[in-house]
Order: sequence, then structure tokens, then C-alpha cells
Amino acid sequence: MLQQSDADAKLVIASPQVLQNPEYLREYSKVVVSQRRYGKRVHGEMIDGARILSDRAYVEGPVRNLVSTLVNLGATEKESGTRQVVQQVEPPEDEYAPAKIQEQLISNLFPVLSFPETVYSVSTRADSAVTIIRKLRGEMMIPTFTIKEHRILTFGDLTNNSCPLLETASSDDVAVHRVSSWQTEPTRWAWVVELANIALKEYCKRHLGLFYDREKKRFIFLPNGISNNIVKWNPGTRMAARTVAKRFDGPGGLVNFWRQYSAKVSFSTIAQDMFLKVEPGFAFTKDGFVPIDSKRITSLSTQWMKREYNARYLYHVRFWIAYLARHGSELNIPTGGQRLEVSTEPVSTNLSYGVPGDNLSMDQMFAEMPEPFEEETEEGEST
Repeated sequence: MLQQSDADAKLVIASPQVLQNPEYLREYSKVVVSQRRYGKRVHGEMIDGARILSDRAYVEGPVRNLVSTLVNLGATEKESGTRQVVQQVEPPEDEYAPAKIQEQLISNLFPVLSFPETVYSVSTRADSAVTIIRKLRGEMMIPTFTIKEHRILTFGDLTNNSCPLLETASSDDVAVHRVSSWQTEPTRWAWVVELANIALKEYCKRHLGLFYDREKKRFIFLPNGISNNIVKWNPGTRMAARTVAKRFDGPGGLVNFWRQYSAKVSFSTIAQDMFLKVEPGFAFTKDGFVPIDSKRITSLSTQWMKREYNARYLYHVRFWIAYLARHGSELNIPTGGQRLEVSTEPVSTNLSYGVPGDNLSMDQMFAEMPEPFEEETEEGEST
């Protein structure tokens, strides 16, 4: 039906049975990509028909806004005289051969543009980083550091007498190490990557207000007090608002659980190059910090993740890198002196073969993709 309709803007309403069928959802996602390829404005998710019949607020709020967005996009195209151009596809040599088209593959890796060139070290009697932090309590600018083999390793300049880490040194045996010389030594290179990840963690906590879940090794958006946390961002074509921490109430108006956006973000190396890897996900907590029961997490994760196909996943990646970079063109992470910069453009590659109707560029992919619907779940109602 969706493919046969000649409408420019399309919205599909489905029964709960269809929405709970992973195969139907997967096929729908493919059709949406194909339709957008030909310039149609199609919402990326099917709408819950049962909820439309029972929830007037849902119709007057999210559904009306969605219809308005799809219609306004059409009006904008007519005013500007622009229209998505359909790429001519060269027919394959036989019906089973892949089509000869240009297709872009996008990753969740972001290249490091600038990295500290020097690691400084000095002997210490401190048995842990916590010991040093406690001793330096009150110091505002402590460089990124770790302890290895009874020595402090840091990107901060230990040859500068004003460096606060020198207060915890047990001698004056400061050594200067070139980062490039450690690349061929797996153990020492792992120390360098660890320092970069420590700097990243401190940046996310201090400058972005993210909570670090040590058990899951992920960053989580926190509630705004007892209210939803909403972040405005620019996917590239328009401003959008995303509820990154959403409260769901149970009977009596008490908090049932929080649904929070999360991500595993870390530095890693491939060959001789360093990249930032972003892996989006969700967290479900009682109060923004404490996880709910594992059985409920499984049930809720299934409900949310069943629609997380490639395009939606990459859309989350795009959101996270934009937030980490504070909507700049580069992500700049403080280290205590040296530059650590990451590009906000993901690593991608082009192929000469692909699937006809399924080859959108990154900008085309996100041009009409709306923010995820904030839907009710079987576990409770949203505030």
C-alpha cells in the first residue's frame, strides 16, 4: 500500500499486532528508505492505531505535530524549488547481480585530528589515583593522569613547577616520553589510550553533566530534577528537541521508572590510527541512577530496541557526537595542556555496488528523519 500510493507525504497507522512483529517492522523500514529515495516524505515508524482511538492527547500532540512536519516539508520544497533528485541506476548485467550504483557506508567511528605528543612521568608513593585526588582536593586544574609501575603518567607538563601533580611525587625524576615511541609497545600504548579515555570521562562528567555508569562503562543523561531532560540539537537541516531522560509514572502518579539515553564512548586504535567510538543505547532506572530489575530491563529494552535499525542507530550516533562536541565542528577534550581533538564527521567509505532504492547519502538519510516518538509502554505512562 505504501509503495502503491502516489501521495507525497505518507503516514502509516498499524495495529498493535503489526507493531509487535519484528519482521513487519524490518520490512517497513526498508520500504521507508526506498520511498525516501524517490523523494517521498515518509515517517520512519508506524503509528499505533489503538492509541489513536483511545488517547485524544496523543492525537492532538505528537500525531498532529508529525503531520504538520511532513506537510511543512512539502511546502518548503515548493517555495525553494528544491526536490530530492532520483539517481539513475544502471541495470545489473543479470537479475541476480548487484546494481552498479554509488553507495556510502557510514560507521560510528570518528577520527582523532590532534593527539598529545608527550607523556610525562614521575615517581610516586601513592597507591591509587584516588589517593592523589584526595591529596590535591581543592586544586581546580589537575591534568589527566594515571599511575603505572609506581609512576604518575600524565599529559600535563611536569617540567613546569606549577603543575599540581608534583606535590604527590616522591622524587624529582621527571621523565619526558614521546607518544610516537610508545606506539610499537603494546603495554605502554595501552597506557596512552587509557589516559585519553580518562580525559574523555572527566570532560563528559564536568563539562557535559553526564553520569558515568562504572558497571556498564557507559555515559547516561540524568533527569532534570524530577522532570524530563530535553536537549535541543541540530541534525543538520533543522532544530530538533530530544527527551534524553524521560519519566514514566505508575498508578498514583509515582515514578515507575526513567528511560534515559546512554552511550559507550571510548578511544581505540585501528592499525596506527586512533578513533573515538560511539555506541548508543538506553538505560532504565528507578531514580536516574539505580537500575530497575533486570527482567524489566529486558522487557523494556525489547520494546525500544525493536525499531533501532541502521538509519535510526546512525541518527543516535549523530546526536551523540553533536552533543559531545557541543554542536561544534570538532570535539575538544581538555587534557591539562596538550590538544586532543576529534572530528565530528564519521569514518565512511563508498562502494560501487548496492541495492537500488536503498542508497541514501548521510545528509539525505537525516534530512527528514524525525525525533523518536515518546510512546507509552506497558510498564507505565509518561508525564
